[in-house]
Amino acid sequence: MSLPTWIQEAVGKGHDLSVCLELWKHASAIEREERMAEREEKKQEMELKRLAMEQEAEEKKQVYERDLEDKKRMLEKDMEEKRLQVRMRELEVREQELRSNSTRAEREVKEQKHEVKFLLPKYVEGEDIDIFLRSFERLANLHKWPKPDWALRLVPQLTGKALDTYARLGEEESTKYDVIK
Repeated sequence: MSLPTWIQEAVGKGHDLSVCLELWKHASAIEREERMAEREEKKQEMELKRLAMEQEAEEKKQVYERDLEDKKRMLEKDMEEKRLQVRMRELEVREQELRSNSTRAEREVKEQKHEVKFLLPKYVEGEDIDIFLRSFERLANLHKWPKPDWALRLVPQLTGKALDTYARLGEEESTKYDVIK
């Protein structure tokens, strides 16, 4: 191993070799410590960069997760709105069906009433009232009319004395078929 130039020059000028070697040893130790300090500093810089990158990645992850959660909530809200719109449309269709059925039912009731007028003959004075009433009762049973409605349907078919007799009945009696009969 050769000595550094500065030691050779110092010994050539009359300095003690052991002192120069001691100085060299000390200078080498300082250089080693400086290199170690530089390496440690670079290591710390790298660690700080790594921590900064991890923090940045974590922040990006959190932003991404928040955005994802927001989008999820928006989609759920949109889906709920769509479900409500579909339900509203179903209710509208059902309402239209009910109106249509109601109109159809009203039309059928009118047609039935119209048919009943033609089915029920009017009582003509002089005919046998018992035969007329039996025929009326058979028709009422055939059409399954509720008994409380019989008086209401019978009265328009009466004429002459039968109608006069009905007119003399009291308010409560005039609604009961058995009393009218």
